[in-house]
Amino acid sequence: MNPPDPRDVAALAELVQKIVCESGDPTGFDALTWTTRWLQRPLPAFGGECPAAFMATSEGRALVATLVMRMQSGAYT
Repeated sequence: MNPPDPRDVAALAELVQKIVCESGDPTGFDALTWTTRWLQRPLPAFGGECPAAFMATSEGRALVATLVMRMQSGAYT
């Protein structure tokens, strides 16, 4: 698996930062570092795959972004 394009990771990190700013205290939070690490963790929502495995296509990036947005509402599985 190739690493995700840094531009795609940065765009996802912007979404994460927006969510943290809306829902919590962003003080000391590094969205890019968190996002980079999170992308490498196997997740049940992706059948045990890492989100990074889905970042190569626009459809996969949309799935990953949707999951991140669901975290804000607590609908994350």
